[in-house]
Amino acid sequence: MTMMADKARLLALDLPRRIIAALDSVGVEGRYCGGVVRDMMLGQMSASHPDIDMASPLPADQAMALMASHGLKTIPTGLAHGTITICDPQNPKIKVELTTLRVDIATDGRHAKVGYTEDWLADSCRRDFTINSLYLTSSGEVIDWHHGQEDIISGKIRFIGDPHDRLAEDYLRVLRYFRFYARFGQLAPDENTKAALTKAATQLDTLSGERVALEMRKILASGSVAALTLMQELKVLRAICPKEWDINSYDKWQQWDEGRDPMLALSVLLPEDQTQRLAQDWKLSRKEQQSLKRFGSRLSLPQMKSLTGQFWQQEVWRLCHRKGWSGDDVAGALIVNWLKQTIEQTPPPDLEGATISADHLARIRGYDIPIMPINGDDIRSYGIADGKSIGLMLAEIEEVWLDSHFSADRGNLLGEIKARSPRYEKKPVTKKGISRNKPMA
Repeated sequence: MTMMADKARLLALDLPRRIIAALDSVGVEGRYCGGVVRDMMLGQMSASHPDIDMASPLPADQAMALMASHGLKTIPTGLAHGTITICDPQNPKIKVELTTLRVDIATDGRHAKVGYTEDWLADSCRRDFTINSLYLTSSGEVIDWHHGQEDIISGKIRFIGDPHDRLAEDYLRVLRYFRFYARFGQLAPDENTKAALTKAATQLDTLSGERVALEMRKILASGSVAALTLMQELKVLRAICPKEWDINSYDKWQQWDEGRDPMLALSVLLPEDQTQRLAQDWKLSRKEQQSLKRFGSRLSLPQMKSLTGQFWQQEVWRLCHRKGWSGDDVAGALIVNWLKQTIEQTPPPDLEGATISADHLARIRGYDIPIMPINGDDIRSYGIADGKSIGLMLAEIEEVWLDSHFSADRGNLLGEIKARSPRYEKKPVTKKGISRNKPMA
């Protein structure tokens, strides 16, 4: 998609047009701003539902009343900062964030006290980077006071004004810098910017874990070795976790896996004990913490050999069926273990001849786990009721089924149960109605 095509598509979207018309009805101008204008300039605007930010001089409470009078639903998502979200009741998935023009009155590196203004230039000066300071009018004119278009073309991530001042206003901008550098950066920062980033990084621990995690997820999932290398050079990674970050392994992973899961990236970069610490500090979701634990699980060399060999389906089945993993979990654990075992490019003898590839990882992720045609109830039907005994025999039957390459049918497996049942002692039912059975020696 080109810039002109994206601009035409953006200006044609119904909801922003209705918002602009509503504002125009009371003599107020509305403009597109921020990321959607930047992405439009690059021809990289989302093809389905782009995140659209708009701005106007109208106070948020008045904007809410105005939009409601024009049949649009409004949500007070950030009234303290002059932001409301506007939806089309007929298509609630399409949303626009409208923010009142504002200036920072006071900042402390974490929070900002804002005031409102009618000055578009003043609003642009409080933004972080030149590439995020562009405005687009309803007629298609791009307003650019800070040479953001030039920086977009050259790939320069540049603060508006002095970087020390911008970072002191909000230390999260340290991570935002690298998030945008990962996506758009082509030129290295100047020495003043480097010094400002290194200094401000020492204050990252004053921010909430949730805010840090939000930016780090995007950086880790970017696949940008250059961004992480620069973060390491400027001591930003050390400020987040003082342990050694394994960027070499991250680079290897990117060469043959494009999953870009931020939790997998974190597991590749840091040892398991450190990922668990960050999971707590960042207040990660239960699902993310579970992923980190599974990715960091130690696989034996025979398991890794199986997972990369012709019988990989059987090993995937064992991990998914017995541990409750998903195909993504198995692929992630294989990646992390593989990188740790082959970091010196000399795999141990047990892995000699084994290889890993993007295609094979995709097969593991997409593998449809088959269901074994018998279960514990079938074992109970032979008079074996003790839970431990049932589990032991079920594991035996599972291995028979796996050795058959999943081809043994229900009849075959019932025969295996019948043949094995004499090895399990059967005792009379106790007074409580529970049979006490155990394998016979």
